[in-house]
Amino acid sequence: MVTLLTRWPGSWSKDGGRAGWRKQSVVNSTHPNKCSSYTSYPYLFKSITPASSNQIANQMITPLILCFFTFAIHQQVQACGGEYTSLTGLISSPLYPSQYPPDQDCVYIIRAPTGYRITLTFVHFELATDGFNCQQDYVQLRDGELWTSPFLSIYCNTTAYTRRSSSNTMWIKFHSDSSQSAAGFQASYTAAVIPLKFLLVTEPAILGYGAIHNIDIDTITSFDIPLDGLRDPAAVDYDPMAGRIYWTDNVEKTIRTSNLNGSDARLVRYLGLDARLDGLCVDALSRLIFYTDAGNKVIGMITMYSNTHRIVINSSLDMPKDIELDKRNGVMYWSDCGATPTIERANYDGTGRQTLVSGGEYLKQPNAIALDTVEGRLYWADGGTQKVGWVDLEGKKTSLILHQPGLVYYGIDLYLNDFFVTDWSFLNLSQWLKTRIFRYGKDGSNERNYFNRPSKLNDIRVYAEEIEDKGPNGCGSNNGGCSYICVPTTGNRNKCLTEDGGSTKSESPATGSSTKASDPSISSEAESVSTNTKIIIAVCACGRCRRNCCHHRSLHFLQTKTSGHSRARDFVNHR
Repeated sequence: MVTLLTRWPGSWSKDGGRAGWRKQSVVNSTHPNKCSSYTSYPYLFKSITPASSNQIANQMITPLILCFFTFAIHQQVQACGGEYTSLTGLISSPLYPSQYPPDQDCVYIIRAPTGYRITLTFVHFELATDGFNCQQDYVQLRDGELWTSPFLSIYCNTTAYTRRSSSNTMWIKFHSDSSQSAAGFQASYTAAVIPLKFLLVTEPAILGYGAIHNIDIDTITSFDIPLDGLRDPAAVDYDPMAGRIYWTDNVEKTIRTSNLNGSDARLVRYLGLDARLDGLCVDALSRLIFYTDAGNKVIGMITMYSNTHRIVINSSLDMPKDIELDKRNGVMYWSDCGATPTIERANYDGTGRQTLVSGGEYLKQPNAIALDTVEGRLYWADGGTQKVGWVDLEGKKTSLILHQPGLVYYGIDLYLNDFFVTDWSFLNLSQWLKTRIFRYGKDGSNERNYFNRPSKLNDIRVYAEEIEDKGPNGCGSNNGGCSYICVPTTGNRNKCLTEDGGSTKSESPATGSSTKASDPSISSEAESVSTNTKIIIAVCACGRCRRNCCHHRSLHFLQTKTSGHSRARDFVNHR
């Protein structure tokens, strides 16, 4: 909208021909958003005295030229929202750097080519607000092109942080109310091919809803993956071959999966009333899932291509928790928080079992482990001794790298030369409910308070495209030539397991590269628990030792379907 000057009706007055001027508002109808902003311009002329027709004409034309010139400039500075498709650019509030108008709702959509991601950095940010509740003037960001896309952030007052999308679009809304105004904001954006690297963190429904957080490692951009019905998500991981996340739920006693953006949510498997699913890990190369079940005291395996289930270890387990997989060599590692805390290893088929660390000064509550196949180490985080350390993969050397009295470590994972840990120590203070994520160097140096959350955070899992293990291994191509279950062994070889519990070993390295396995039998064998969902077999995640920290609510009814026969199961309360 722009202000023009027009003459009052009745051109001449009694005092010698003075004519008044008034302001007239003109809407810029060419702008797609038709913003309702208004700017007051001073009168260019209070009055004019005609001496001749030329004089009158000049006096009228001059302000009109100035007004149209102002109108042309104002089209640019007063833009409210729009779509941006260049790879770099600037967006700003209307009239920036002048104060923005009241009653604005401007939507900016940044759209980049497929495969690109968008990074938004605020150059200047100053909004009028009554505090930090963002009820008056604010800027809201979403990870996608719609107002229903996953929520990224909302900013008000004077602080805003760099944020990055997980896809090629970003939705931004600027809102101002009718009360106050300020200088507004200006932000620069860039679109580029940026490898995925993020944390997945589970949060149980303590504050009324459960969540799985996706946190960009570089920018700490965090958003909740939109998933309905999360009760007590404990363990989580990501399958890069299928682009899906997988998690366990200790209220539902289930393993579930969805796309990374939360779509196509499916039930993977219901594991019984007594199940306590604190660990889950997938070998995406071999298309196998491993899980720990402290309730039934077992470690199990599920194939992703045929939904075949097999118990791998069912003896000498007390409270099996976290689990990690060496996908090249077919070796699994797990922690046990039982009466005698241990960290152990075994081959995928359960053979070759070995204890790496047991009790003593290091272990009391080994909640989490993380595998470093490059340096040949297994890191652990213990919530009882408040220690982080590592052991070599043969159990011959152990090293303590961090001891922080008062901290309660619960989750751990590695990224390049750093590790991330979740800390529950704030949960011990009755006036606080808060979890922190710390980032350290692998030697325990360079502590950074990386992320805070006013709730309880459980598992933490790192995915980085730049360090993804893409194989091959002995089972990556055509199930390694096995008709039942293929497990990889060293030297790119494999072992074919049989239905009777036996096995046959491949005598030569498997050929071919890792390929994405299809799961043709899954959809016909299972019934979805929610609308339009199907069973699919899963990926890698792990939960942690709970002891006295968890409160498990009841799930009263779940209907499953096996071999065409529907049956209902009642869930009970656990504490």
